[in-house]
Amino acid sequence: MSGIDWGSAPAWVSAFLTSGSLGLGFYILLRDRRKEEITEAAKVFAWTEHDGDVTTTKILNGSASPITSAQVLVEIRGGNGLVLENYGFNELVMPGETAGIQTDRRIDGPGSPKLIPWSVEFATGDGTRWVRDLWTGGLHRHGYTNVLHAGLSRRKARKARRERIKRITRA
Repeated sequence: MSGIDWGSAPAWVSAFLTSGSLGLGFYILLRDRRKEEITEAAKVFAWTEHDGDVTTTKILNGSASPITSAQVLVEIRGGNGLVLENYGFNELVMPGETAGIQTDRRIDGPGSPKLIPWSVEFATGDGTRWVRDLWTGGLHRHGYTNVLHAGLSRRKARKARRERIKRITRA
């Protein structure tokens, strides 16, 4: 009985190169899909407008698909520790539409804690959740970290973790 035939060197090289080209093809497909997702999400704009004692946070859907579950994350500054609260927009913002939500600049008038909008969270048509930072305009995929997506700087994020952030979700 003869030994096992391991094939020739050209057959091994061919198999290795075929595997490499398949891996590269899948990588390119995933990279292109991520670019398309980011391009669609980048067409959603958010900003704040101040009018007296009211801050209005607005969101404009410039993408080709509707966005859902839009909400603004507001910091309550001046209380005990760092408290973040969600305020919801419309359930559905169609392409080309603008939606807004108003928040008071202070909870109970002069001398009370301030309400400062930090970021806007939304989901694109394919279900991917995104966060638009209102201070820098940056766009981030939701959920990579539990605090940075709120639009906080790394320093504030560390401080928030130490103070054990309290998140209150409004229905």
